[in-house]
Amino acid sequence: MRRTLFLSLTAAAVLATSAAAQGNSCAAKGAKLPAAGGWAEYQTDSGTMRIAYLGHETLGERMELSMTRAAGRRGRGGPMVMQMVVPSYPYEMAEVKEVVMQMGEDPPMKMSEQMLGMMRSRMPNASQMSSESCARMTLVGRESITVPAGTFQTTHYRDAEHNADVWVTPSIPFGMVKAVAEGHTVQLAASGTGATTKLTGTPQEMPGMMGPPGGRRPN
Repeated sequence: MRRTLFLSLTAAAVLATSAAAQGNSCAAKGAKLPAAGGWAEYQTDSGTMRIAYLGHETLGERMELSMTRAAGRRGRGGPMVMQMVVPSYPYEMAEVKEVVMQMGEDPPMKMSEQMLGMMRSRMPNASQMSSESCARMTLVGRESITVPAGTFQTTHYRDAEHNADVWVTPSIPFGMVKAVAEGHTVQLAASGTGATTKLTGTPQEMPGMMGPPGGRRPN
């Protein structure tokens, strides 16, 4: 579960940072949410990933990441879904209001406030990442690129410090068409509207992470 949480949150932060590189002054303009129901699906080195905006609520914006991972050496893989309610987009991880996760056919689990606190303290704020990323990014130029979803006219940015490149366009939800960094590639596979949640079942409270008396955890 901890590894799954890390992968999901990392993917969320990467998409927020990459999508923020839109326009000639990305730090000022930032990323924009699509209309409710907008979604984009990506091919990654380890499977597929979809990010969707499900709509505005009293607490904020409900986002959903869903992934399908290929089985690894230990045979683990399959779908996982993470929903977050965030105050804005790009979002501040320190201000995430709610997180619900589901692995495969297991019931969806809602994080306790204790686990949310741990997540907030360990993950960088997406908007801070975006600002820092924008400060490092240089405009390469306008380029036509072909990805599994088709051919797009994009703006290409490069982060030389981290050997990363991102291609963006405002014509698709969340903006990102392709990103390449440290030998990993993310490419747009499809996009559209009318997204609904991939969670199945009623969320349950996730067990706390505190060990038994004495600080020992059962084997």
